[in-house]
Parts: sequence; structure tokens; C-alpha cells
Amino acid sequence: MFRLQDYGGIGQASATALQAVVEMKRDMSTARRELVPVNKLCVAFDFSGSMAVEEGKLLPVFDRCSDRFVEEGGRTLYFGEMEESLLKLLARRATGSGVTDILMAGRGRDNVFARDELNNEDQWGSAPIEGTVVLPQALPEKPGVYVAVSEAFAPEKVVSAGIHLIVSTPGGQPLVDSFVPVLRVATDTWNLRDIIDLDLSGFLRGKLSSENAAILLVSEILATCSGKLTAGEVFLQAMGAG
Repeated sequence: MFRLQDYGGIGQASATALQAVVEMKRDMSTARRELVPVNKLCVAFDFSGSMAVEEGKLLPVFDRCSDRFVEEGGRTLYFGEMEESLLKLLARRATGSGVTDILMAGRGRDNVFARDELNNEDQWGSAPIEGTVVLPQALPEKPGVYVAVSEAFAPEKVVSAGIHLIVSTPGGQPLVDSFVPVLRVATDTWNLRDIIDLDLSGFLRGKLSSENAAILLVSEILATCSGKLTAGEVFLQAMGAG
């Protein structure tokens, strides 16, 4: 964290922060993917899309996809600004009153859209919400779903929780693919083909159930973890930054 007061103004603070990012990217450029069992994978889902109409439709798919990894003994993290109705839905699956209380403390945030997706629980997953995480705190070892309750969700903070891959939407918070692979999913790709890894427009059109869409997403995650490059990684390599 950089405080302006420590650097005499925004110019020096920005230069220091940029240098830190450059050094971090240089250090991480030597990193290579390593094989790990599925039950050791930690996948993060960017739920910032709950604040957008079209991208919010994908959140049940993210939730069901998360179920698959939890069933195999893995851990998943939900992060991002979430609207009140989504927090209520997740709180109903909390394993204890303490977790419920923390989640519901987020109430009062703008409830921008009251969509059917947030009221139709049949589309959503069912894995229990095991706890909350204040980033950059590492995820607990117990398998299950965890929700980040931090005030900010900078990429390095998300990765510091022990995350191997991030699933996001185009409207999610900007995430740097060089930290960890960022898999971008969308329901409308006509003008986003260069940055989208998985087109789930069939789900939006009613041709895919949330379960079948989740299966496709699981397959794409496993392929990416096995070495398949994301669109962001291809772009970085083409620009000479990967």
C-alpha cells in the first residue's frame, strides 16, 4: 500500500507504485504452471458482475461451477462488490451465524438490479459458504466457498489468498493476466472476441442450462490450468509483455 503522504505527492507515489509493479512482473515472469490435484486448486470468481444486467446473468453459472470444485475437495473464493440481494442469497448458505452476520454487514450497498437470477435459487449452486476472508489473508485449508469482505480487490491481494486462477467477466474489475491466468467469460462476444475465453451466450438464450454452462466452464478452467493460454496471455505475448 502506498500513502501519498509518504511520497510527497501523487506524482512520486505513482512512480514508486509503477516501479513496484514492474519489479513484480519481472519476478513473476519466471513462474510456470505446475500440475496440482484438482482438490488443491483454488479458483476465484469475480462477482463484480452482479452490478451489471447482462453479466449478472452469469453468476449462477459461476456458483454451480464452484460447486464442482468444492465437491472434489477444492476451495473457491468469491470477491468483488456485490449487491444486497446477492449477499442475502449467499448468507442463507452460510455454515454459521458468524459468517451470516459478516455477509449481511454488507447490506446497504446499492441494490441496482432486482433480477430473476437472484430470486431463482434453482439456478444456483448449493455448496456451503464456509467463511469470509479479509484480503490478502490466505484461504483456510478447509474445502468450501469463501467470500472476500475486503474494501478493495486489487489483483495482487486476490492472488495473495493463494489463488491459482481467476474467472471474470469483461465488466469485472481489471485484472492483470501476468499475476495468474484470468479466464474471461461473456454472454455477448460480438465486440469482445479478442479478450473472451468462453462464450456462454447459449445460456443467455436459453439453449444451455446453468448446470451445462457450468460444465463447460469447469472444462475451460481445467484446460487453462493444464497450460492452455488465456486470451489475455496471448495478447500479452503478442505485445512482448508476457
